[in-house]
Amino acid sequence: MILSQGAAYVLVAALDPSIRAFLVENQTAEAKRYATIEANAEALWKLGEKLVGENFDP
Repeated sequence: MILSQGAAYVLVAALDPSIRAFLVENQTAEAKRYATIEANAEALWKLGEKLVGENFDP
């Protein structure tokens, strides 16, 4: 695998919201159920905003 292929793999895995997996040593691994619950993501986002004292709403 050349560098650009490796970079493409990582970018697709990181940026494609339809992929419900993550990378572990260049292999995909299924995300735990709690990690894919939208309400958890929203709560974590709000906590992050509170911790840094910023509001990142578009």
